[in-house]
Amino acid sequence: MSSGLLLAALLAALLAARLQFPPGRGRVPLLTLGVLVLLALALAAQIAMPGLLTLFERDGGAIARGDYYRLSTALWFQDGGLAGGAFNLTMLLVVGASAERIWSRWAWLLLYFGVGWSIECLALWWQPVGAGNSIAVCGLAGSLLAPSLIRPRLYGLWVIQAIGLGAAVALAAQRDIHGAAILLGAAAGLLLGWWRPARNQNPAQDFSGA
Repeated sequence: MSSGLLLAALLAALLAARLQFPPGRGRVPLLTLGVLVLLALALAAQIAMPGLLTLFERDGGAIARGDYYRLSTALWFQDGGLAGGAFNLTMLLVVGASAERIWSRWAWLLLYFGVGWSIECLALWWQPVGAGNSIAVCGLAGSLLAPSLIRPRLYGLWVIQAIGLGAAVALAAQRDIHGAAILLGAAAGLLLGWWRPARNQNPAQDFSGA
């Protein structure tokens, strides 16, 4: 059930993003591709040396003993192995590229790493051991579900956002950190949208430039 809810939320986010910019060629998502390459290298290293996951994953006991670096390194390694890592990298490519067309790159970084680090801290209570960049991707996805992000009069968009956020609430109610990441990303996206609204109503433009 959790996997279905997560997929529903991610698909809703992608559809919401699709409605917010027209068909056509956007800028190359260099930031998304850069992070993707680094994650792919980390995954390759993890496959070659499985002990790296134990060393760098989120581990509540180890963090309590002073290994605070794990709150950051857990975002770069994958507890789902090759299959889970491939899925997370694919989601980053799709969701990250959509987010990079809407948000400026500094906002993208804030959403990705800010939500990722925040949920890593929450996970110490909900899921003390684990690793993966999926929560950071969920932060970006949540920002695409932020109410009235670009086109406040597009009622179909509201419905899609409500479906995605509803799935995230259901996940969070199950103490699933992905649901919490989507909700935090949506809250951050809403605040960013209020603080730096779109320069114009052309959704192909980002909010404040690169």
